[in-house]
Amino acid sequence: AEAELRTLSARARGNAVVEGLLRSVRANIVPSAAEARRWVAERPIHAPYRLALARAHVREGHPRAAFSHFAFVLASQPSAALLGEAADARTAGGDRRGAVQLYRQALARAPSDPLLRRSYAAALVANREYAAAIEQYTWLFDRRPAPSLLTERAHVRQRSGDEAGAERDLQSSLALLPTPDAYLALGDLYQ
Repeated sequence: AEAELRTLSARARGNAVVEGLLRSVRANIVPSAAEARRWVAERPIHAPYRLALARAHVREGHPRAAFSHFAFVLASQPSAALLGEAADARTAGGDRRGAVQLYRQALARAPSDPLLRRSYAAALVANREYAAAIEQYTWLFDRRPAPSLLTERAHVRQRSGDEAGAERDLQSSLALLPTPDAYLALGDLYQ
């Protein structure tokens, strides 16, 4: 259907019905980067095509190529989910500062989203902002106590040089639910 509509669109330039059908069909396709690049070449300012291209770049292992396309889409549609997705791409592309900034913007729009906050905490750790990461893990644990959060926070405390705090977190994690991860982390800490 996409190929037929693309041909029709080329013949009937400006036909709103054909263009609408083409966009509708393409919205249900998961394109390769090459295919999405062709869509963007046809309609450079159509945000869904840019988003499809950004996602294709990430899927194909080229997240840095997605940065500009995410930025284009975010300029007009800065939702928390899209900011988080763009931050994930920045993380995958090795842009730790950019990831932290985008996660921060996403959390400003959805402050109670635990998945965003956890990703933000991980990005802060990667960026060596340990105190800020500990704050995020504390926020998460205070709202929904989980042993895994204490174990993760313990890793951050250890990286920041707070071995006593790391030990407390691991002991608390084990008191809530003994897990292999917490035992291994505690053993590594003692070693």
